[in-house]
Amino acid sequence: MAPIQYQYSKLESPNHIRLIYLSSGDPHEPLYCTIQHANLKDAPQYHALSYVWGDSRKPKRLQIGGNHYLDITLSLFHALRDVRATRAERMCYAVWADGVCINQADLDERAQQVSMMSSIYRQSTHIITYIGPEADNSKLGLDFAHELCSWEHRRRDSITLDPRLQMSPKWTELGLPAPENPKWEALQSVLKRPWPGRAWIVQESLLGIDPPIMVCGRSSVHWMVLCQTVALARMGRLPAALSPRGGEDLAARCLVNLGGLRQGIWSEKRELAIPLLTLLEICHDHQCSDPRDKIFSLLGVASDRDALGIEVNYRTTISDLYTETATRIVEQYQSLDILSAIGSEKNFDLPSWVPDWTKKPRAESFVKPTLPTPRGLNVINSVNNVYKYQTGGNGKTSIKINRVLKTLTVDKAVIFDEITYISQKLDVVPMLEGRGMSEWLRMNLKHCVRLGSYPAPETLEDAFWMTLIAGKTHESTEAESQFRREFKAFFDAASDGFTGVRKWVPSDYLGTSLTEGFGTASAAYSRHQLVGNFGIALLGGADQRAFCTSAGGSMGLAPAQTMEGDVICVIPGARVPYVLREDGGNYKLVGECYVHGIMKGEALDLPRFESDLREVSLT
Repeated sequence: MAPIQYQYSKLESPNHIRLIYLSSGDPHEPLYCTIQHANLKDAPQYHALSYVWGDSRKPKRLQIGGNHYLDITLSLFHALRDVRATRAERMCYAVWADGVCINQADLDERAQQVSMMSSIYRQSTHIITYIGPEADNSKLGLDFAHELCSWEHRRRDSITLDPRLQMSPKWTELGLPAPENPKWEALQSVLKRPWPGRAWIVQESLLGIDPPIMVCGRSSVHWMVLCQTVALARMGRLPAALSPRGGEDLAARCLVNLGGLRQGIWSEKRELAIPLLTLLEICHDHQCSDPRDKIFSLLGVASDRDALGIEVNYRTTISDLYTETATRIVEQYQSLDILSAIGSEKNFDLPSWVPDWTKKPRAESFVKPTLPTPRGLNVINSVNNVYKYQTGGNGKTSIKINRVLKTLTVDKAVIFDEITYISQKLDVVPMLEGRGMSEWLRMNLKHCVRLGSYPAPETLEDAFWMTLIAGKTHESTEAESQFRREFKAFFDAASDGFTGVRKWVPSDYLGTSLTEGFGTASAAYSRHQLVGNFGIALLGGADQRAFCTSAGGSMGLAPAQTMEGDVICVIPGARVPYVLREDGGNYKLVGECYVHGIMKGEALDLPRFESDLREVSLT
């Protein structure tokens, strides 16, 4: 008799789940299982599976019971095949996997089960992160990642970065394999796998008090090993080529995010410690097929889930969900930090003050959250030393949202200045490959000379370079006058088209491999370090933004889409100023900005500030 497609039966209660009981089998044998219902309150031991959903256009068959089947994605087929017991083990594992255990065609069940996923993963015996089948020498790559982390751990007492790490011909001097050793290529192949970029991987990886088990094919490794490997490469403690930048950096960025979140998600009291907005900002890179899951996938690990009261509902529109989420976050905290997540492009029809979580802003946020450093590393700069803006000082303003008109209104704000000059967008990475950087710097510095003097105490030149890096060094500490030498080295190098120094800007930011072109003289090394330090600082400041000046003579960094005539708004209590555009008596938010000389609350001390306070509404 021909197999019959499996038909889901209704779950008995909101506490019930389905479990897959996998029959043992060898890799070449078909997948057999049974599906049973269980009450989560007294469910048997089971493994919760985390995997890449994959392409559903070429399904594989899962055989259920005697004569039924389900079509599942190839990636889920590989996962179930590799986690089942072998025939020699003769065991039957219970597994929870959303692609089978949730009736995806039933929107109501899907919403109800998704709202339970935090409990499903937390109550599992083990969480298994499946990163794909064995391929491209993956077992060698995983073993090498563990080897590299152990090698670095033995050298951890030193806080000095050895430049030979970024010179592949010198690797053997450090006890590392030669660059042609297949271990390097095998590890890079593992690090390029797409699993870290899933939105759901965040919840699935963080919910257990203990880290998940990472499985690749039939091999396993400690979950933090790959996260540590990429983090160490980005810190310069392992070859930077392991953490690619540019078109291939998504998986690497997401791995770093997951590692930091894993260490910061639980408080000392074993309670969830990170609010939804912070999670949304950190996880902006993580992708999902249904845009609603950008929010739903994080609710289970958000410390403020109950306070915000956001319900999983796949019948709501994406625009309504994003707007209501932003509304509840603003109302709960009476904070405008969410406005810093606004990008220049949106996929959906949203008010200007509501972020589109499917489109990450190209520029790095001025109020981005910080993640913990991998445990045990000696780090010169700590989170406590990070320069944090406080443009609105300790002032307070009332924030109200009209759900009908979809407007955000602050009762106290000052239209501080009008933008009268806006440059072309600065795109650091391609400009480092030619002379475009020098032309951009010279054109804008020449414009600044016309200002005559600067309202802040610095000279015009100092105000200019401090503006370019948004007042922060490469270590995110407050820039002081001594950092001028980094600017001068960078300016001179730009004038030379970065000849002889291009390879010295860390590959973490260039997307090039630091494997050659290194000088040996200490003076040259010092120059390269200075250029690299300013380049890194520039990426956190002017990169993907435009340089601007105002009618009052201030310099700043504004969103690339800013236009002459837009205004700078300072709001008591807000950490940064905002660029606004008039819209029929109200304003549209263009985005956050940096204005040199007012980022510590100086604008609040101006004689006109109190008299200029007014109500401002964003549409």
